[in-house]
Amino acid sequence: LDAGLSGRQIARLCGWHPSKTSRLENAHAVPTDADIRAWCAACRAEDRSADLIAASRSADSMYVEWKRMHRSGLRGIQESYLPLYQRTRGFRIYCSNVMPGVLQTPEYAAALFEVIADFHGVGDRTAPEAAN
Repeated sequence: LDAGLSGRQIARLCGWHPSKTSRLENAHAVPTDADIRAWCAACRAEDRSADLIAASRSADSMYVEWKRMHRSGLRGIQESYLPLYQRTRGFRIYCSNVMPGVLQTPEYAAALFEVIADFHGVGDRTAPEAAN
């Protein structure tokens, strides 16, 4: 946007098919380091390529970690937070669409886990047992 170029112009300057530019713009494809360098060169922003490459690598590693954590379902993730929850003496919580955990009934928590499991596409739909 800052360079004032359209997707088709960037594709032409980079020697790409316009659909590649569209896939990159809409996050349907992960850019390679070479893609980022070419895009930056087309936009005359070569000085930004190193930071963008680092950010891309960081985002990719976070996504891989997120997928690894969810591979075995939600139970393990929730149980991993239990020691922190037990040590916590004060909560400052704001979420406009979810009841804070300390106020949730077992039925509410089970229904919430069902929605979260559907969203993440994980098979483990069993909410962890309530900690007393």
